[in-house]
Amino acid sequence: MDCREVVDRLSPFLDDELDAVASREISRHVEACGECAAALERRRRLRESLVRDLEYHRAPDLLRARVARLATRKKFEEERHALGWSGLRKFEIAKKVQEGGYICSFYLRPHDKKPLPPFMPGQYL
Repeated sequence: MDCREVVDRLSPFLDDELDAVASREISRHVEACGECAAALERRRRLRESLVRDLEYHRAPDLLRARVARLATRKKFEEERHALGWSGLRKFEIAKKVQEGGYICSFYLRPHDKKPLPPFMPGQYL
């Protein structure tokens, strides 16, 4: 990792937003590079100054709830897109349950064993 890449990732590094491999690479680079170590220290001091000197305002509960709903919806849509398919897909019977009389329930699973997208109310095969 070169200095430019390290400097670009210093803020996410300080916020623990990087994966373990990237964090380790940055730590190693900073230990060996005085300029990047100084840049990291400047960012660390700036961050501490902002935390210390700026007044914290909690977002209103309504806004927090709205953001949480949007994040949940986005995650749901991403899963649905990633796990969805178009066209035909084979299913096999996983289990058959006699419900009583002539009524029988069939539980299906994908033939290819891949996961299904999240359930949507009103969704039918």
